[in-house]
Amino acid sequence: KGEDGGADTVLVQPLGGEACAAFALKVADSLRASGKTAEFSVYTGGLKKVFQRAEARGFTHVALIGEDELREQVYTLKDLKSGEQQKVSPPGS
Repeated sequence: KGEDGGADTVLVQPLGGEACAAFALKVADSLRASGKTAEFSVYTGGLKKVFQRAEARGFTHVALIGEDELREQVYTLKDLKSGEQQKVSPPGS
């Protein structure tokens, strides 16, 4: 699993049901505890809109949490500037 690549402002976006949302909340809490600015998103639109909204609000990264991430207990971190993404373990896990 990768490092968070200096992600300082992260929008945490669950992509599945309640279990994904619960894990996303834990990820947001762990990011905050490690000194990052993290916000849990309740937006339910498409991913393109999620990325546009995150950029418009000043976030540098989006943490995506779907069923695969939940199963692996990781999140997919997308860098909004470079477009690169990688799977990352939550801080403190």
